[in-house]
Amino acid sequence: MDILLIDIGNSNTDFIEINSKMTNNDSLISPNNIKSIPTDSLTISQIDIWAKTYKQIVITSVVPFLSEKFKPHSNCLLISHENIPLITLNLKMPSQVGADRIVASLAAYHQYKKPCLIVDSGTALTFCLIDEKGIYQGGTIFPGMKISSKALNLYTAKIPLIHVNKTKTIIGKTTKEAVENGLYWGYIHLINGFIKSYKNIHPNIQIIGTGNGLSILLDQLDIDEYDPALIFKGLRTIYSHINS
Repeated sequence: MDILLIDIGNSNTDFIEINSKMTNNDSLISPNNIKSIPTDSLTISQIDIWAKTYKQIVITSVVPFLSEKFKPHSNCLLISHENIPLITLNLKMPSQVGADRIVASLAAYHQYKKPCLIVDSGTALTFCLIDEKGIYQGGTIFPGMKISSKALNLYTAKIPLIHVNKTKTIIGKTTKEAVENGLYWGYIHLINGFIKSYKNIHPNIQIIGTGNGLSILLDQLDIDEYDPALIFKGLRTIYSHINS
């Protein structure tokens, strides 16, 4: 494996190795092959080791400090609004859009060739729209489930830190149950509500879910496909394009 694809998020950094001679092999881009470390544990020395180990590295990052550490390495390609290939951005301030959002949108459009809504649940919950012409039109950002749970814990006196779990009712008999219900069912209704609104704009839109945060909600969501490796398919597509 001589190519490394990296997605640096606010909470976690995910990465996967691929073979430059087998870039079209979907079995390589499998959730089982994705490795993850906490972003706050990613060091400059680790970045230097990666740069010396791999023929090429393609990166998305939403952490500017870490993004800068890749730039001195000539074999590291940091994707941004300035160099994203194959799609067009229709935004007022493209410099503000996260590279992870546009790369995931590129992956979805490249695969389906139709309007796509990408629902991504991580530190933030995001909705990204790319139209039938491959134009990224923007989207919606909402605090992720962990952020919402942490906010309730930090800004109230009695609510503990709650991890989202499946529940069978919206009526909680304890504070813990009430928060669990609010987070679980609240995000289901929020996501499905936004999906419905986007479908009013593009009735034939393909709904693609990604991000580990969606996994617990999946059986309640109005999505067409769940692809936790979507962003890496986008990075692979970019690698293949620039090396074709």
